[in-house]
Amino acid sequence: MRSIYLVDTSAWLFALGCRPKPEIYGRIQYLVENNLVAIVSPIQYELLSGIREEADVIRLQSYLSSLHPFPFMAAEWLEAVAWAQSVRNKGLK
Repeated sequence: MRSIYLVDTSAWLFALGCRPKPEIYGRIQYLVENNLVAIVSPIQYELLSGIREEADVIRLQSYLSSLHPFPFMAAEWLEAVAWAQSVRNKGLK
């Protein structure tokens, strides 16, 4: 079984932003070309809400729709909160 990767917003920005980092761009390009990238609605929201031009929003939305959708359920959001609190309590965030 092959792995599917969830690419975080910050990685997308390092790959697609105004000053892309070639190593990050290359890795994401490889993952996308090999159909190995998942997307969650919060990341999709963060990426799309930062775009000003409607045509660019439509183009990126189309691009992101080709990725594996990974839905979040309410229980998973609560688990994410617990993880964030745990990390914060350890002084790691």
